[in-house]
Amino acid sequence: MVRASFDRVARHARTSAAPPDAELERFWYGVAQPFLGLRVLWQQPLLRKRAVVPALLVLAGAAVVAARFTDDVTPPQAVVRYYATIAGFASLPTVLFANTYERLAADAVRVFGFGEREPLLSRFTVRIRQLMQAALLMILGGAPLLFVLRQVPLLGGVLAFVASGAWSIHWVVVEALDGARVVDPHVGEPRPPWFTAWTTLAFWDSMPAPLRRIVRKFGDVLTHLSKPWVEEIALVARHPGLAVGFGVATAALLAVPIANLFLRPAVLVGAVHVRGHLARRPPEPQSPEMGDGPIHPQLTVDGR
Repeated sequence: MVRASFDRVARHARTSAAPPDAELERFWYGVAQPFLGLRVLWQQPLLRKRAVVPALLVLAGAAVVAARFTDDVTPPQAVVRYYATIAGFASLPTVLFANTYERLAADAVRVFGFGEREPLLSRFTVRIRQLMQAALLMILGGAPLLFVLRQVPLLGGVLAFVASGAWSIHWVVVEALDGARVVDPHVGEPRPPWFTAWTTLAFWDSMPAPLRRIVRKFGDVLTHLSKPWVEEIALVARHPGLAVGFGVATAALLAVPIANLFLRPAVLVGAVHVRGHLARRPPEPQSPEMGDGPIHPQLTVDGR
């Protein structure tokens, strides 16, 4: 069973192809995408260069910061502080080096044969605002369900823990797909995000007017906060098996201290691959060489 699972992941990680039809196989396809991204990074010099620079700068910055606070400490304590500093800086690359990652995403789009796209190149102030907006949305969006689950006798804590984990995985995938965005016609979803559906149920029509207004307003707030990620949220809702696999693998890889600085770009490249296929963009003509050219969707990543 375990060997078969590894074989499935390895097979999908070797090949740039559209997701399979079977839901279970789509899960393993999702698990394989960060590893596919790692392979492509290793084989593509341009992508590799863009991916390594932010990680090295964060490591150097952590070394400088840790060195300023190592007076009167033993060598083991200095090592601990250094690694603790790196762990604290782990989330900074996506904000400080967002333009580098956005260029990486545009280059990966071309490498996979999804066409020529310009990088998004978002402004720093926009990234900070969306970072705070996402944090608020994560808290508010999951709060009602977690509150209800905690009221369940005996199993309330366990159910809330599982739901919290699933909610976190959901946003791991949304964040990854958002990082894979390039300049493209932005087609918003006409319907609100799936997690606001409960606020529009007919059930609330029989409730007192003040409560009904509060619930409806709460749904409107969640919908407004979700606007920057409406496409990514819809993709996750339409492809749950793939999203779970991708999210579990991504969360596991990004939980590894220090290594996560180098693995984050691999996750981004994997997300570009996923997003490109789910958007059903036509591939570029096949290139016979890897180099920095596109990978034909039906060829293995190493060109065989």
